[in-house]
Amino acid sequence: MSPPPPARADERAGASALGNSIEMRKAAQPVADGPERLVETIRHLIREGRLDQARVTLEKLRQAYPGFDVPENLKDASFPQ
Repeated sequence: MSPPPPARADERAGASALGNSIEMRKAAQPVADGPERLVETIRHLIREGRLDQARVTLEKLRQAYPGFDVPENLKDASFPQ
């Protein structure tokens, strides 16, 4: 039995585009979950010490839900160091 032929450039490009599409959906997913879920995610990230990611998620929350009342302890993004 012979090995499969190497992937063509257009197939590789399609796979790359698919991978990028999946990454884009993952990045957008927290916004789709709603503001309360984002607050939970931010708190989880803080507990894990992933403060930069928590700040990015907080900014996504503010952009996606400008009228949402962010909890006081998260408003200024001065999480514990």
